[in-house]
Amino acid sequence: MVFTFDIFSSPFQNPRKILLSLFIINFLELSVVYSQRHVSTFSTVNGLNVSRGNEYLLRGDFNGDGVTDIASYGSKFISVSYSINDSTEWDTKSFLTDFKIMSAVTADFNKDGRDDFAALSSDKRLMKIYLSRQPDTLVYKWKAELKQSYDFIKTADINYDGNGDILLYGKNVLGLTVLLGRGDGTFKPPQNVLSDYSFSSVSVSDFNGDDLPDLFCVNWVSNEVQLFSSYAKLRYLLPSTITFSDEPLEVVSAFINLDDLIDLIVIFKDKPILKTFLGNGFGNFELYQNLELLYPVDKILADDINNTGSIDFLLFNKSLEYLSLWQKDTTGMFAVRTIYSAGKNPNDVLLFTNRTSDYLSLAIASPLEKKIFLVDNSNSNSPIKSEANYITGLHPTGLRAYDVTKNGNIDLILANQGSKSVSYFENKGGGVFTGQVSFPIASEKPNALTVLHKNSDQMYAITSHSSTSQIAVTEIDFTDYTSSTYAISTSPFPTVMDVTVSKSTGLLNIFINATEPEQKYFQFFKFEQIGKTKYLEKELLNLETPKIRGGFVLNGAQSVGNNFVYLKEISKNSLNLCSKNTNIAQKPTNGKCYYSIKDTTIEKVLFTKGDLNNDKYQDLIIYSPNSKELILSLNNNDTSFYQPHQRLKNIKMNNITDAQVCDFDGDNQNDLIIANYHTRTMQLYSGKGDGSFLPPERLLGIEAVSSFVVSDFNNDSVPDLALSYFEDGIVKIMFGQK
Repeated sequence: MVFTFDIFSSPFQNPRKILLSLFIINFLELSVVYSQRHVSTFSTVNGLNVSRGNEYLLRGDFNGDGVTDIASYGSKFISVSYSINDSTEWDTKSFLTDFKIMSAVTADFNKDGRDDFAALSSDKRLMKIYLSRQPDTLVYKWKAELKQSYDFIKTADINYDGNGDILLYGKNVLGLTVLLGRGDGTFKPPQNVLSDYSFSSVSVSDFNGDDLPDLFCVNWVSNEVQLFSSYAKLRYLLPSTITFSDEPLEVVSAFINLDDLIDLIVIFKDKPILKTFLGNGFGNFELYQNLELLYPVDKILADDINNTGSIDFLLFNKSLEYLSLWQKDTTGMFAVRTIYSAGKNPNDVLLFTNRTSDYLSLAIASPLEKKIFLVDNSNSNSPIKSEANYITGLHPTGLRAYDVTKNGNIDLILANQGSKSVSYFENKGGGVFTGQVSFPIASEKPNALTVLHKNSDQMYAITSHSSTSQIAVTEIDFTDYTSSTYAISTSPFPTVMDVTVSKSTGLLNIFINATEPEQKYFQFFKFEQIGKTKYLEKELLNLETPKIRGGFVLNGAQSVGNNFVYLKEISKNSLNLCSKNTNIAQKPTNGKCYYSIKDTTIEKVLFTKGDLNNDKYQDLIIYSPNSKELILSLNNNDTSFYQPHQRLKNIKMNNITDAQVCDFDGDNQNDLIIANYHTRTMQLYSGKGDGSFLPPERLLGIEAVSSFVVSDFNNDSVPDLALSYFEDGIVKIMFGQK
């Protein structure tokens, strides 16, 4: 649970308070938690084209080469993607059926070493068998016209004769309809068992070790999981039951602990709950763990994803477009959770192995995009490409390039708004990154991110969003990948202007500007850390005027104390750039104004800084959202600024970090890279060396891009580009070419 406090709101609404106010604030800290394992499970994303409308996924060896292939269905087509070249390439072929497929399963029904398909029609009254044949094709073999409408189809060797059988069931039918396989791709006539019950989920396992398959079934009428022990082929004892207050959605049998006895996993319809039960080998099951999830679950996959000998859970929510991975902590309990984006409009997920690895990778079906997205396991070796996509948390933004481990390789850090987390991507060298390592944060909707080291092993991540009245401080320890986080409440609409760390104590100084309710007062605050979660809050400046348009702080690298720069309206068509300084004791001193800007459209401005003319002094970049332009002002090599020398027009930016300064074209002159959402392009403004810039060149389109950062990720002295995609849940890294 995140604890936040609104203790600042009432004192700051008094316009006649003293200029300098001090508070000692204690914040309740979240428990220190393991964020996730050091080596993340999922990393690079690639796409396969499939037939339109294919919504669901299956896996199997469809050409008999011993390697897992992937199939999709949902329309009148079955698309099969055959794995070739060590699973780095895929050959997709689509096969037309004569009906729309509602549900399908795969198994080797004719025992030729290739997996086949059993498909249930959308009217639920017809089932057909399609056999896989060489060279890479499907042929129709057999059909069954059904007397009832079934919702679900499953395959298992239910009578333990070595042949794959078909199970049909549904909420509107009684019992379990079984079609026993003959081993040649055909089946015996249907027979019904357990006709006193109605099932919505069935799992087949031998839970008592007598070599007869038993049944785990969800009875949706009574909200029960019923356990049917087999005493002969297709003969069952009366069930033992586990009763719930809510309707179970699915029951899965798996080996949860290390005792080689079948255990149970149960998820619930429209409820964010998961329960695990340990079996004793005699048909009895005891509640082991009750997991409270962020959201309800549509599907669960239980498997040893990282080949550790221990099972993991992957939970999927289709409407919220997210995946949640649960792994065990050192006590054997499921406690290590990582949230991944499932992309736009996902419909189904599955896990699969590739040709060269025992690690499991992830496939996501996106029918609207007519694609299957393949997400590599980060433990597997991924080929180096000129462009790479990495899966992130939900709604990534605030991308930063930062050498976290101080080994000379530039890493990536970003904020995930939907998962309320900060993600770290470690650069393993040459621009190859691990998958995300995620750390929870204690605030809503993070989109602005500041990162800096506390010491050699620990780092701070400061997150904020201008629409919330709080910021979050997350302290990350990279020796064991633990983190702690807490929220600091501020005045409304806060902006983190600067963050510094004391070299002697490792404690924080956070500088914030904020606008009072109804934008009557513009304030500068300093939060000075004096303990783990204790801060002295100092109001450095309170500019009692409704005409302040924005502000920025330049820290002590260029001045004693801090230099607060702001734009103030002096008439209906003019703004003054002014500053107030603080001395070494952080007390305000007399300020001054530098110049005026003629403008009648500016309502508010955003400030950032950068060395525009290569003199190693930080110049001002002022962004006016209303007039859609950047105003450039050079530093006078002290704490004052020259009259603006250039305005860049027709620019729309979402965040001030959408303008970045670097030498992008290799001419030893700093350039401006701008994510311009007015033109929906990323633009290069080449620098002339004197702080002025040539007309823009188009670099690429930025539709759906939420943030970007320029850095040299592969250490080849050529700038590279990383972009986050808010809805797709990916970070794209584009490597510059010499």
